Amino acid sequence: MFVTQARDCLCFEDSQNGLRAAIGAGQPTIVTPSLYSAGEDFSGAALVIETLEAFWRRPEFHADQEQRERRAAGG
Repeated sequence: MFVTQARDCLCFEDSQNGLRAAIGAGQPTIVTPSLYSAGEDFSGAALVIETLEAFWRRPEFHADQEQRERRAAGG
């Protein structure tokens, strides 16, 4: 069983209803609109991006990966 604190979580949603639920739970949320939800209001989202792939391409994730690799290598 995976256990973590809510403050350490990030939600991913693809609709306004999902975003509302996540915000209601106090969770920062990244939205990747679908073909069906593309015109919805995603105010309140931490980030709205086209695809999850675009999320992982963001430079801040590459920097974190580089730091993990350096630590794993003993540096």
